[in-house]
Amino acid sequence: MTDLDPERFTIRQAAQARDDFAQIMDELDFVKELIARLPTRRDQAFVPLCTMFRLGSPECRARYRLD
Repeated sequence: MTDLDPERFTIRQAAQARDDFAQIMDELDFVKELIARLPTRRDQAFVPLCTMFRLGSPECRARYRLD
């Protein structure tokens, strides 16, 4: 059995640490949402093709909301 740390947190310190952790998790979720909205390599590869073919494909129009 491991020894307990003699330097225990007070209730106030534990509450502050919990609040800090929750805020960090919220910020992490926000950053993940931003990253998810970045165009992928596949999306970027379609841009020149759509341009070359004058956006004739419905997929290009729908993907880039060009209608």
